[in-house]
Amino acid sequence: MTPTTAASTVLSASGIVTLDPGAAAAPSAPTVMALLDRYFTAINARDYPTWASSVDPKRAQHQPLSSWLQAYRSTNDQAVEVSAITPSGGDAVTVELSFTSTQDIADAPSDLQVGRICWRSAWPVVDLSSGGRINSPPSGTTTKSAC
Repeated sequence: MTPTTAASTVLSASGIVTLDPGAAAAPSAPTVMALLDRYFTAINARDYPTWASSVDPKRAQHQPLSSWLQAYRSTNDQAVEVSAITPSGGDAVTVELSFTSTQDIADAPSDLQVGRICWRSAWPVVDLSSGGRINSPPSGTTTKSAC
């Protein structure tokens, strides 16, 4: 892991992701931190191959390069904060996180056409022993609001 702030949160190498103290204490914290850092850095850099390697293969299959580039063409994600990492059986955890995305209003979700969105979600992360992959969040576990 990387530097610790005065509040005992842990900051990723890119500075995009922070782990709250409770999340940082989880055994899988280093893997989760590296995975989320890779995932969000890939979105911000428009790096589809890295993004696709960070998610479950079925998720990547449902969002091929052309649709992914369209969906994220103006997105910039930042201030990713992991509040909890909970074992969910086998080689998996559930990661509770929040983050902020900015994008052109035209690229915002159809149900929230704003330039800045605050997201909260619980993401299933599988295959931890292989570096982890983000699965699609279960229905009802993600909220978004203008911020």
